[in-house]
Amino acid sequence: MKENASRPKGERTGGSVQIIRGEQAKVQLNAGIVGGGKACYNLLQILDKDRLKRLNMKILGVADRNLEAPGLLYAKVLNLFTTADFEDLYKLEGLNLIIELTGSAKVREAVLRTKPPEISLIDHRSARLLWDLVQTEIEKTEQEERSKKKIQVILDSLPHRIMVVNMDMTIDTVNETFLRDLNVTREDILGKHCDEVKHGLDKVSGMTGGAFILGDGLDEVKERGLLNTMKQYVDENGKTRFAVITVAPIYNEKGEIVQILEASRDVTERIRTMTGVT
Repeated sequence: MKENASRPKGERTGGSVQIIRGEQAKVQLNAGIVGGGKACYNLLQILDKDRLKRLNMKILGVADRNLEAPGLLYAKVLNLFTTADFEDLYKLEGLNLIIELTGSAKVREAVLRTKPPEISLIDHRSARLLWDLVQTEIEKTEQEERSKKKIQVILDSLPHRIMVVNMDMTIDTVNETFLRDLNVTREDILGKHCDEVKHGLDKVSGMTGGAFILGDGLDEVKERGLLNTMKQYVDENGKTRFAVITVAPIYNEKGEIVQILEASRDVTERIRTMTGVT
């Protein structure tokens, strides 16, 4: 039997179902929580900034009549709006979702009766779906962290200087060889722009561009997919040195370039041996 040709393109890929999100998925959820008990406390603890960003959600406030409720107290620590009257949540700018965690049918009915029509409600029963979604995000984050650690171990074992940068040219990671050869710490360079780091290294060590070619060759990498070159530079002692440098793109699952990797290796001694120059 032939596959239905009328199904949306991209709905099924390689035998697996691909979720297609509509425009509504782009709308940020600005939520207020009714019920500041243990469930609220646990939810706020696991919904850190990174996970909220993944879920496209922001928690604006928490309401509970018990001003000593653990979730309400933790919300204050997070500098969230807190109140004893859940109807105060409706006044929060941008609020479009109420998460009811009291477990009380009476409270649920009161929220349904009083909330503005543009504000949606997830009650304590439906909140189980939110828990499942959060748990999925937690597992995904933990898996990504484990993968990053494994990749970092591999990078640190390489004799080449390795640097991975984001598309805005900020440095995502480097390996131990890079840190050792250039006498810097991770705190010195991670998150900083390549040009800023390069300028700092040149100024401190007198090295004229020996660590990087990224920036100058970025467009060529995007076009060709791989760039191999040898670079001549002057070290901090005024000596001419040579490095073999490879720059390669890192792709995501959609085939888009998301990062650039630069690997460099000092070949000065080999060049001197081959040419007889000291």
